[in-house]
Amino acid sequence: MSSRKLWLLAALIALFACSDAAAETLINNDVLRLTFDDRGNLQSAVVCFPACTGANARVQQLGDSAVIALNSPGAGQWSREESRSDTHIELRFRSTSGGEKTWRIPRKGHLVELEQSGMTSMSIQAGETFRPRDAAGFGNWLEQSRYAVLHNGDVQQVALDDTDTTAATVNQWVGFRNRYWTLMASPPSEISASLHTAEDNPDARITVEMVPGTWSFYLGPVEPKVLSNAAPELSNLLYAGLWFWLRWICFAMFHMMAVIHSVIPSWGLAVMVMSLAVNILMMPLSRIAERLQQQVNETEARLAPELQRIKQGFKGEVQAAKILALYKTERVHPLYSLKSMMGVAVVIPVFNSMTPSTSTIRAPTTETSSPQTRAQSSSGITIQRATWQASTCGNSTKVITPSTLSPSDMS
Repeated sequence: MSSRKLWLLAALIALFACSDAAAETLINNDVLRLTFDDRGNLQSAVVCFPACTGANARVQQLGDSAVIALNSPGAGQWSREESRSDTHIELRFRSTSGGEKTWRIPRKGHLVELEQSGMTSMSIQAGETFRPRDAAGFGNWLEQSRYAVLHNGDVQQVALDDTDTTAATVNQWVGFRNRYWTLMASPPSEISASLHTAEDNPDARITVEMVPGTWSFYLGPVEPKVLSNAAPELSNLLYAGLWFWLRWICFAMFHMMAVIHSVIPSWGLAVMVMSLAVNILMMPLSRIAERLQQQVNETEARLAPELQRIKQGFKGEVQAAKILALYKTERVHPLYSLKSMMGVAVVIPVFNSMTPSTSTIRAPTTETSSPQTRAQSSSGITIQRATWQASTCGNSTKVITPSTLSPSDMS
């Protein structure tokens, strides 16, 4: 291939890259990295906790393609306008066919608002980077992605492969979540949401009909303070899916851990102290379990000689009848050996509840598996593709960072 053809090919690649870059708008605040296309759809969403900068930053990409997409009935050319205030950045996308989308992204926080007109439906979907990590046992259940529906104060969680549930009525929040992160949408009025469920379904996808009014979106961690600051009812997501009595135990463990960590700032030491404290608190139940086990051992020792004689001298139904008669004479229930399990049955749920409690109170795990997302210590989170296009095409990619705006920029 001649050098001239190579030059033309490189120019075409650069042209297409610049055209694609010009279609993207990046919004960065302290905890969000959002990418919008030229039609006002949220293409990519990266969320952080407690912030996108610093040594303790935790990062998760919710999706890298059509995370929130709004559909309009007609085709048309879209234009974009920007306005800024002390608290928000507002992006307004207008179509020549009459559609309009207005996004309000806060300078700080995880709650994003949307006003629209002329849209018919909206889809919300997760991406490959939101898929669960490999885990074993109870941890595998905790890691799974699932749908979450908040309606009339009740939380319903639906597995991605639960084909029995494909629709839900929502008047508060609907979205998807995993162990540490969630994307939830709050409609202005009651709606019906379609949940995409199928066997071996790897990614969540929700479709809703658009209704007029202001929509709210929470993109962030499943952390108590962050959830309650965004919307009090979102706190119901904590330990959702567990039996109510196990949720109570989890909340007790959670608050205990919070108190211990406020005194001992090291998570490792805090977990050790919590384990010791739980052992001390569970001593009465442990003693009950030991006493019951001792009673069972004494009963077995008392019955052992006669049981051995019956088993050696009788067979079949006669043997069974003799054994039952012995139990009746000694006033022992045939299931007496299960007595020792009653105390253990109370202790086991408490220790099992420590797994979700300790995993929720700590910061969410870092997820940067997407090739388009990397954590950079100097400037927080940068989407690599947009960075490359900005350096290649000059100012064709619009990057807006509310935290770096000066008062003179507020016009």
